[in-house]
Amino acid sequence: MVLDKRKKGFLWIALGVACLVVMVGVVVVGGLAYVVYQQFAVKQAVVEPADAAKQLDQLRAQFHDPPRLQFAWKPDGRPDVTLRKPQTPSTVSLTAMHVTAFDPKERHLVRVTVPFWLLRLAPEGKMHMNGAEVLSDLNTPSGRLTPADIEALGPGLLVDDKQPDGTQVVIWTE
Repeated sequence: MVLDKRKKGFLWIALGVACLVVMVGVVVVGGLAYVVYQQFAVKQAVVEPADAAKQLDQLRAQFHDPPRLQFAWKPDGRPDVTLRKPQTPSTVSLTAMHVTAFDPKERHLVRVTVPFWLLRLAPEGKMHMNGAEVLSDLNTPSGRLTPADIEALGPGLLVDDKQPDGTQVVIWTE
């Protein structure tokens, strides 16, 4: 009978430890999700095309150098991408990537800020436009533009593009 009480005691202890581990796991996962959510800044607004053009022009005026990635759109709808690399790689540690895009059909102006530490966690840096990966043929060690490649470009204007359908995208890093 003493042995049965011990087994019951160990069972309750094991169950308590298991519940504690689950609760700690939920708190850790929830905490990490909250931190990532707070780091992202996503804003979307419905604006008139003239207002969007004004806001994008004000944004472009902040940069004096041309964008590092230049897009020339082919008749088949795919971009021909040229990467302008600096003479020497930047040693500045980037903190964020900002994206501002305007869709004239939906009249949506979207602003997204992604913390660069989150981009560094990605196993492969991939950029998609119109559902297709467009930076897979660049002259980089990996064959595509990775967060390390973007960091080597340094802070500044990365993309300033107007797509054939009128969509405008401005991407910069800081």
